[in-house]
Amino acid sequence: MKRTIVSLSATFVLIAAGCTTSNPASAPEAERTFETYEVAVGSVIRVNPSYGYVVVKCASLPSLGEEATVYQDREAKGRLRINGPMRVPFVIADVLDGSVSTGDTVRVARKRSASAPGREEGK
Repeated sequence: MKRTIVSLSATFVLIAAGCTTSNPASAPEAERTFETYEVAVGSVIRVNPSYGYVVVKCASLPSLGEEATVYQDREAKGRLRINGPMRVPFVIADVLDGSVSTGDTVRVARKRSASAPGREEGK
């Protein structure tokens, strides 16, 4: 009985000690800043205006649920939500707003750390 109590006490102390330690690596994570940039992922190859969706041929597939901006001659013309199905290199997206035409470029916003290694100011 005494051995069981000692074992349980030691286990409790170890568990409690593990729960109170902090992870120093996660603290700087909250202080990091991110910058947003756009990446061209593909172009519109089919438009279905009656059902409000497009087919995009992608060089790199975006994530499901991700929003994208449609450009025509460097001017933003509409917004999409990637919803699938996906079949490389094609993906279906809902038209959220704007006017989308065949041949328009589809770009998605990405984030990267503003202090990413190898990045210097002014470059």
